[in-house]
Amino acid sequence: MNRLIECVKTSIDIDGITYNINTDFRSALWTWMAFYAYDAGEISANSYIYALVHNMYTDPRPDIFNEKALIFASEYLNAFSDKNGERKSKIPPVDIEQDSAMIFSAYLAMGINLRSCNMDYEEFLSRMQNIPENCEYSRVMYLRHMWYEKRSKMTKDDKEACARIGWDKIKVRERKKETETENSEAFDEFMRLFNS
Repeated sequence: MNRLIECVKTSIDIDGITYNINTDFRSALWTWMAFYAYDAGEISANSYIYALVHNMYTDPRPDIFNEKALIFASEYLNAFSDKNGERKSKIPPVDIEQDSAMIFSAYLAMGINLRSCNMDYEEFLSRMQNIPENCEYSRVMYLRHMWYEKRSKMTKDDKEACARIGWDKIKVRERKKETETENSEAFDEFMRLFNS
């Protein structure tokens, strides 16, 4: 999406039927939290599908539980992947639940109260890229980047900063480690649920 010339998408046509999209950033964040829970093995694929569809669409009729709706919703949410669907970095995604207090504080520093503002998901992501350097969250993201991608290059000051801020803030929750076979089986089960 070219944010300079395109308006925020508020609906999508699926097989000739128009479905309205819930563009509020909170709905997208709820869905991300559901994905983290699914990725960590805390909820089933069926529960994640339910959360994905009900958070993303304002009128989640039974006929929208299909593969095209999943693909669109996933593309809409996926801020951490490139056009080929691969992660841009080795850094794990922002953990919305774990990082919530720091994100809230960072947006307040930009004059935005996330509890009362009206903001779509695209704007939320754009502002996330411009968090002031003096915010704790900006520092945490820098140290997280070093820890997960350039650990061998961390300085003594970096490691001391991690200890000072707290390793519980620097490290994110572990994700499930699955074999290629397990990933393939999980995908097959995911699609079976969509087609059932």
